[in-house]
Amino acid sequence: MHQFQEQSEAMQRNPHSYQIATGYRTFYSLSLIYQPITKKRLFFKEKQEAEAKERDLEFAEQKKQLDEQQIAELAGRGVDTNLLEKYRLSLNGLKALLMRIEDERSIVFRFRDIEQNLFAKESEIKKTVKTIEQRLAMIRQRYEDKRKRIEKKCKEMEEHQKKLLNELSHRREGLELYRQMVDNEHLIPDVFLSDDNTRKTEQDCQQLLSLFRGTINQKHESIDKLKLLVLNFNRNFKPQNAFHFNTMPVTDNDYLQIAIDLQDFMDNNKIEDFRRRTSEHYKDILGRISTEIGVLMKRRSDVDGVIQDINRDFIEKNFAGVIKSIELKSDESSDKLMKLLISIHDYTIENALSIGELNLFSGNDRDEVNRKVVDYLKSLSHQLHNEPNRSTVSLGDAFRLQFRVKENDNDTGWTVRINNVGSDGTDILVKAMVNIMLINVFKKKAAKKNGDFIVHCMMDEIGRLHPNNIKGILQFANTRNIYIINSSPTSYNAYDYRYTYMLSKHGVRTRVEKLLKRIN
Repeated sequence: MHQFQEQSEAMQRNPHSYQIATGYRTFYSLSLIYQPITKKRLFFKEKQEAEAKERDLEFAEQKKQLDEQQIAELAGRGVDTNLLEKYRLSLNGLKALLMRIEDERSIVFRFRDIEQNLFAKESEIKKTVKTIEQRLAMIRQRYEDKRKRIEKKCKEMEEHQKKLLNELSHRREGLELYRQMVDNEHLIPDVFLSDDNTRKTEQDCQQLLSLFRGTINQKHESIDKLKLLVLNFNRNFKPQNAFHFNTMPVTDNDYLQIAIDLQDFMDNNKIEDFRRRTSEHYKDILGRISTEIGVLMKRRSDVDGVIQDINRDFIEKNFAGVIKSIELKSDESSDKLMKLLISIHDYTIENALSIGELNLFSGNDRDEVNRKVVDYLKSLSHQLHNEPNRSTVSLGDAFRLQFRVKENDNDTGWTVRINNVGSDGTDILVKAMVNIMLINVFKKKAAKKNGDFIVHCMMDEIGRLHPNNIKGILQFANTRNIYIINSSPTSYNAYDYRYTYMLSKHGVRTRVEKLLKRIN
């Protein structure tokens, strides 16, 4: 039943094919049935043909014998056998022609039928063939066009498929790079990962990651540049600075906060607030510096007067000896700190009304003056930093004392030290004379108030002087009411001294014994 249904469905789908298949199966079944009968029939037919061929040979031999007998009888009776043979041959030819005509009669009939049915309709058939060929060509062209369209569409679909596969592979690579950045490199902050906000873009994942990586690299470069700038900027400030700048940042956020604070500092012009706050402060500093340096400069003028008195004293009361001339003078100080303080003092005096906050007497160059003041204070801070152990400045720092000594024909020129005037004894002699003249100058000033008086002073290293110079220095001092007390382990010309004593040590006590007294 199932096989019958299948055959029925196959016949409905293609009846012609089903008929051919059915006939073929029937023929095959019959051939299986009649196969033994066909073999017997063929054997019988072959046997019959063999017998017929033998009979034909016999009949041909008999016919040949009869023909020979007939020719012999006819020749005996006076018949022309040659002519008879020609007629016979002609008759055989005619028979053969008749047989050929009979054989080809169907062909003639078919030709005439074809001539009547086909050749008469040749033009129509040719037209039909041409029409069919045209239709066939058109069908072929339509087929070719459709084939090309299908191939083109197939190629386009293949290219689209290839493009989709490449895009899919590209997106997978992008996702792999994204996972690497998130899981391995940890470049994307958690804030971005937990953020649900989305934004449309035409760029793919790899382009976005490349852009993001470039942004991160640019951020790192900017952070490094910012750190370098902040470090260079912080070198100008101490940890405890007036602006409260963070000079010891640690994290990137610290550096960013410094940049934000500095930007706010600049945008709101807070420097002006600090200027106003500190203007009075540094004005007070400058005022104190100017006052102190002014006092020193005034005392320096007193020093110039003392130097003139000393020079005058030597001219008035010299002694005939190897020292022909002693001169002193004060020159500008070479001390860097003192020179800077004097410059600040002069600048403060010149611009006293323009320093600090704006007032009715401020000049047009007030900003430039204040900037110059700040520069002076920076220079002062730098100089004090270079001399950390120096806590004060003295009058001696305000000038440079120079000496000029003439010993016989030797002129030292102006020098800051009394060295190499002559021998060691001559150098000691010059120093002693300068000190005596200095004592005499102050002695004269004191005598104007209290009257003249005598000064006693100790003088060491007397033994290094020449005896003539010892007598000379004693006279140089005595003419100025200055009595010199000399000590020496050896005795010199006692007549040059008014008193001569002997000092001896007894345990912790020193005993003094008068030896000589000069009677004028």
